[in-house]
Amino acid sequence: MVRERANLAPGASEELADCVRVMFARMLDEADSATSRGKRWSATVGPISVTLTPTR
Repeated sequence: MVRERANLAPGASEELADCVRVMFARMLDEADSATSRGKRWSATVGPISVTLTPTR
């Protein structure tokens, strides 16, 4: 269903899932460390870009 809604080609959903897993791991490690020190963190993995800015 997600592949159809996002208009992904066959096989692309698996590639996207791999990117999500990598990004999730980086967020748990690098992003958590950076934001806990009050630093902004950004990363791009494949088509996924995330920027986290601490509010305190």
